[in-house]
Amino acid sequence: MNRFFRLSIAIGLAFVANPTSAQSPTECAPTGEIDALRLLRQTSLDVRGRIPSFEELTAVRDAEDPNAEVDRQLGAWLASDDFYDEVRRQHRQILWGSLEEIDRLRPQAYTVSPQDGIYRAQAQARRRAFRGRDLTCLDREQTQFDANGRPVPIERINGADCGNVGYGAGICVREGWVRVRPYWDPSTEIRVCAFDAQPHGMRSDGTPCRDLDTDRNCGCGADLHWCASPAAETVMRDALADEPARLFESIVREDRPYHEAFTTRETRINGPVAHFHRYLSGAPNETTMQVGLVGYEGRMGAVPNVPFDDREWRTIERAEGHAGVLTTPGFLLRFNSHRARANRFYTAFLCDPFVPSATGIPAEEEEPDPNLRERAGCADCHEVLEPAAAHWGRWRINSTFGFFDDASHDFASPLASCRCGGPGQPNCSAYCNTYFVTGANSHASTYAEYGGLPLASIYLADDELRAVDLGPAALLDEEAEIRQLGVCATRTLAERFLGRPVEPSEAQWLQDRVDAFQESEWSYAALVEAIARDPKYRAIR
Repeated sequence: MNRFFRLSIAIGLAFVANPTSAQSPTECAPTGEIDALRLLRQTSLDVRGRIPSFEELTAVRDAEDPNAEVDRQLGAWLASDDFYDEVRRQHRQILWGSLEEIDRLRPQAYTVSPQDGIYRAQAQARRRAFRGRDLTCLDREQTQFDANGRPVPIERINGADCGNVGYGAGICVREGWVRVRPYWDPSTEIRVCAFDAQPHGMRSDGTPCRDLDTDRNCGCGADLHWCASPAAETVMRDALADEPARLFESIVREDRPYHEAFTTRETRINGPVAHFHRYLSGAPNETTMQVGLVGYEGRMGAVPNVPFDDREWRTIERAEGHAGVLTTPGFLLRFNSHRARANRFYTAFLCDPFVPSATGIPAEEEEPDPNLRERAGCADCHEVLEPAAAHWGRWRINSTFGFFDDASHDFASPLASCRCGGPGQPNCSAYCNTYFVTGANSHASTYAEYGGLPLASIYLADDELRAVDLGPAALLDEEAEIRQLGVCATRTLAERFLGRPVEPSEAQWLQDRVDAFQESEWSYAALVEAIARDPKYRAIR
């Protein structure tokens, strides 16, 4: 038998409760106070996410008052890194904190992948802009550059399907590769197609290279910081998904009121998150973001210039409009529509999910009302959901992070360029169809009334439109709203610790726990301690 396995059995037998005092294994209902050693193990798993150490078990076994020793250890655990790690894990679960389903943090134009040992841009649009059609570079080292330091094509191809990329109509070109030390691994030198690796920040017309730029003079920037390899994108995706939970951890670690996790302008970032904000997000000001820009001032505030491989989490202060975890990329990208964001907040943190009527949704009308707040079967949920969703009205959707300021997104006046898609009108851009009411994306009556206005503003009353500028933080700007958040946090934690739902008959017990939570000034650690010490938790289950 394995030595470690035998030792584990021996240790386990040493701490088995007296069988004469143990309850029947078939008895599930609470019948009395739990054995101290079992209580220690149960509390450690719930509070720290791991079993007690040998020394901790020994201390309880040898104590004159085992339960008092459990309480002493619980107090120490609540100030330990293990506890804060468990807080982070718990809230990441509540947030459904994963970005695995997001195919790309950036559009495909900014992904470079190795093929036959050479990193190449994967987007056809970029290849066509550089080379005239969907071609890749040659497997030859780039040896010639023009006076501006840009690669000189090695090969020219005449063809009917070649566009004009500045070398003459009907001409396609191909370049070689250059050696680069990418930001995601500066210790390694890789080969990158010369057009894609260009470090310059200016377009061929002398203006700055911009977000989603396919100008032939705009590449991935110095050290490829404007692009990402699949591996680098995975690292950023994981870090962005962890950011909201890290913010919860920070609030709890500093013993600040729990609701500040949804209203603070602070957030937590490390190297991968900082790189995303500095170079790969769509925020904040698309007219100034350019290749080679060293940081920016905007909705994210001053993002520190830290190396990509720096995994230390640090706190930064963001600008107006931010609302704790509710405006982190990890939340906004995971729930990529305004309704989805409101729905997750109400469901997970207010315990007020949007569910259809018990009688079901009636049969579809022949001409259903385009306003879901008026449509039969939909109004029950959408009467609340639509005004709630408006709090994210200035934030981008469809898996793109960014903020629209007053100048670029006026919710009171139609945008003339987005009066499109109707009879005799010009076709709509993807931007208009995504964020504005157009003839191509709306019901005729909706377009007639709201054409050119942001989609997030339609069917809202004047007082409800204020939510757009107040932002998500306004969802918790009243005592009753903070109280509801506290009730939900208490219920969620209690059900997790008890391993079962809180029953209607326990309403007074729950209210008492919420009152204590409020008296502690919404200290989450105090809430954990109160439930872990509660007789209901310490009953045999």
